[in-house]
Amino acid sequence: ESECLVVVGIGGSYLGAKAVIDMLKQSSQLGCAAAVYNLGVLYYNRGEKDKAEKFFSEAKKNGYDLK
Repeated sequence: ESECLVVVGIGGSYLGAKAVIDMLKQSSQLGCAAAVYNLGVLYYNRGEKDKAEKFFSEAKKNGYDLK
């Protein structure tokens, strides 16, 4: 388990970060509540509150404890 993930790229490439986000999205389709919650945090930090709420609700539905 980890609390953060650092993606390092060169030349300002976003492809490494995109790969991580895509992986998390695939995990969320498998019902991994922690991955779904983390996607909610990502969208919340981006200011996309509607998307964040969708992922937070899904995480809670899959058993993630939202304290």
